[in-house]
Amino acid sequence: MSSITTPHKNSLAPMYGVLLVQQSIAASTHFIAKYANQGADPFTIVFVRGVITVVAFAVILFLQRKQLRPVEREDWRLIVFLGLLNIPCNQLLFVAGLRYTIPPNAALAYALVPAFVLLFSVMFFGEKTTIAKTLGVALAFAGTLVVIFERGLDFTSTFFLGNMMELCAAVSWAWYSLLGRKLALKYGASFATGLTMIVGMAWYSVIFPFLPTTAPLLAMDGMTLMYAGYLALISSVLGYWLWYVVLARIPASNAAVFSNLQPVMVTVFSVLVLGTNPSAVFFVGGALVLVGVLLTQRG
Repeated sequence: MSSITTPHKNSLAPMYGVLLVQQSIAASTHFIAKYANQGADPFTIVFVRGVITVVAFAVILFLQRKQLRPVEREDWRLIVFLGLLNIPCNQLLFVAGLRYTIPPNAALAYALVPAFVLLFSVMFFGEKTTIAKTLGVALAFAGTLVVIFERGLDFTSTFFLGNMMELCAAVSWAWYSLLGRKLALKYGASFATGLTMIVGMAWYSVIFPFLPTTAPLLAMDGMTLMYAGYLALISSVLGYWLWYVVLARIPASNAAVFSNLQPVMVTVFSVLVLGTNPSAVFFVGGALVLVGVLLTQRG
């Protein structure tokens, strides 16, 4: 594999446009998943989403089969792990968590992704850090704790449970981004995303029969099925593919900073469309998170 050089700043401008589109899709996913939870349990939603996603990627990869390179044996372990991260961990925790918490809180958890990427890079990959970056990570996590416990230190509340599930979903997304960049660089965004989705659905199909679903698959109403289709085709197929397109050009730590747009987009949409009013505690915690993440990027 040839060495990878850092792209010139001017050549990155189109990638920033792609990131804006990708983050807009990610922001919309918070609301679509929240609506979908009203029509079916999260386990069934994720299963239907996964089936539609796999079918879509199977068609895409079949059409591209002549351009695809064979997967090397040493990469299958990474693909299997990324598959575990993307559906059984990230998607399931994200959708299920939105049953108990509000979209702005979920978006704030994802704003922590750049801090997680930096933290994991330092801890496991020998990346150097600075005082400013360390302080930024500390501030970001402090802000998250403020929001998680905004209703008090009740570890048994469903609101706390939802917030923690979203935080774990963000952790899995950080790992998916950090480790998946190598795959996107080597095999291309479409192939890398498709492989991890297909393997992720294989993982989820094994555990799905043991999950506490509340309704049979065939009982899902048309509107909920449309929401699941959006989560599959727009969020999983288009959104994940755009993410790996970016990761093939930009380091994960730089791309992840765009996750800061999600709390802003989601909060504005919540106020204007849903009529929700985030608490003062949310804004205090959110400000700490955003300041902290900016420090990690500029430090």
